[in-house]
Order: sequence, then structure tokens, then C-alpha cells
Amino acid sequence: MKPIISAENVTFSYPADERAEARLTLDGVTLNIEPGTFTAILGRNGSGKSTLARHMNALLLPAGGTVYVAGMDTRSETMLLEIRRTVGMVFQNPDNQIVANVVEEDVAFAPENLGCAPEEIRRRVDEALKRVGMYEYREHAPHLLSGGQKQRIAIAGVLAMEPRCVVFDEPTAMLDPQGRKDVMNIIRALQEKGVTVILITHHMDEAAQADRVVVMKKGRIAMDGTPKALFSQTEALTELGLEVPDTIALLRKLQEAGFDLPSDALSIEECANAIAETIKAGN
Repeated sequence: MKPIISAENVTFSYPADERAEARLTLDGVTLNIEPGTFTAILGRNGSGKSTLARHMNALLLPAGGTVYVAGMDTRSETMLLEIRRTVGMVFQNPDNQIVANVVEEDVAFAPENLGCAPEEIRRRVDEALKRVGMYEYREHAPHLLSGGQKQRIAIAGVLAMEPRCVVFDEPTAMLDPQGRKDVMNIIRALQEKGVTVILITHHMDEAAQADRVVVMKKGRIAMDGTPKALFSQTEALTELGLEVPDTIALLRKLQEAGFDLPSDALSIEECANAIAETIKAGN
């Protein structure tokens, strides 16, 4: 099966201005994203992860190398609409994506601009709002909603385009714990429906839920693997300026105290079971 997104030796620099010189933000990035997968991309501020995300639906174009979306070159102007139908983006601040004064009108904005028939727009709006648990708010004013609710509306607006892939660029950074949980539940539900998910995040517990984790440093891919394989490399992550998930940190402390525990029990359930088994064996 062909990748839905393929970056080949991509380089990119933001132009110089009065305050700063031009800086190489992506430095020869090569990355393939397979259909239906959930990939998390980590990295410190300035690592290039959000810049890479913006190349995935042609918001930015590579200075060197090539990005393909379902086989379409993102530099092709004639394919731009189809590329953005294929890959939708959700950003950190939902206020930057909400354009209407009524929730259902906001969600209808994209399919209207795609030229969908009224009955098709109605179907897409209702379905998208139900998928994010916001159907009952369809006649509300977005500015009266909480941050988490606004983010779900922004996600619904993207889902109404029926993309094959959704890129989430730090969508939970401005949310409280419940809002973060709601967004992660939506992400997992999307993958279960076959939608490819790419999550840019600095939350280790969110990345731990992905199929694959990519770590960036200074515009390059520094690590790439499954969450269990990657998060067990605590020293390497520390050198990259990243922390490990709380479960792994707890296991490491218990190991240092002399307990025989695995290093890759990522989920809370796995971690709790591992500790319980060790305690039971000790008795």
C-alpha cells in the first residue's frame, strides 16, 4: 500500500527579517505515513515539527525535496484543492479556525466551499457534530463555548470535508485535562474509522497512545519507532530534552529501588498490573 503522505529529503527555511536571519527549519526530512495509522511527532520548540505538519497539506511548500499527498505533489497548484480535501488540519487555537456565529454554520463552511449540495451539507454537518459529541450545540454561538468545546467544533469543521487524513498541530495545548481527554478520544475514534492521524504534541502521554512516534531535533528526525521501543530509551530522550511518560518514569524509579519491573508498561493499566504482579511475586 502506498503512503498517504511521503516527504522526500525536504528542506525549508523561513525567510530572514529585521530581527533574525534565515534559519534552516527542516534539514533533509524523509518520512512516509501509511494509511490508517496514528503517528505522533515530538520535539522541543524549534525542532521543526509544526513546520513539517504544515507541509502535509501544502500550507508550506518545500524549498528542497518533495512532499506527496496520496501521490499528488504539493507544489502542483492544480492539485491544491484535492490535497486539502485529502488532508485536513486542526490547529492549537480553535478561535483561528472558527469563522461563523453559529456552530452548524461554521461546520458547514468547508463543504459549502467545496460545492456540496444542500442535503449533502446537512448530512456532513450533522454527522461531524455527532462524531465530536457536539450535535446538541449546533445552534449555539461558538464564542459562548468552552475552549474544549470550541476545539471539538474546529475538529468537526475539518471532518465535514471528509478527509482521509487529519493533522492535529498541538490541539490540546490550550485545553484543561478534560478537554485533552475529549480530543484524544476523538482521535482514537477517527483511527478506528480508518482515518490517518498525525498528532504534533509535547505531551508524552498523548504520544504514548500512537502506533508510531517520531522525534525531531533541529529540523531532522532523531528517533522513530513504536512508543514502547522509543520511550524505553530514557537516556536518549533526556538528551533530546524530552521527558518520558509518567508511567515509565515511575517504573524507572522503582527499578532503581531494586524492583524487577519491565521498562515498557506504557499505559496506566499495564503499569498498575506490572507493579501488582511484582508485589504479588514478592509476597
